[in-house]
Amino acid sequence: MDEISGSLSERVSIERLDATRDAIGGSSDVWLAEGEVWASVLTVRADGLEAAGRWRVTMRVRSIGFDRRIGWRGRWLRVVAVEDAGERSGLVTVVAEDER
Repeated sequence: MDEISGSLSERVSIERLDATRDAIGGSSDVWLAEGEVWASVLTVRADGLEAAGRWRVTMRVRSIGFDRRIGWRGRWLRVVAVEDAGERSGLVTVVAEDER
């Protein structure tokens, strides 16, 4: 197992928000499953203290944006920032917050 694979030890699911229109012009938001991936999930720290409900999730590069959410250990995390770790690393990191 390589170093990157060893650090991606948490199983997370990814869902995409899809706005669907109904016959009378209204819309409703539906979360559609995109799949499951291995990731690293760490608490975000600010000034040496844990930032409650904020997480840094690192996974292999994939399309991920603000219309996605991450399922992990019975909670849903809303993507608030996407950090590209660089093409050579093969990883992408997102900052996410607990959904309320």
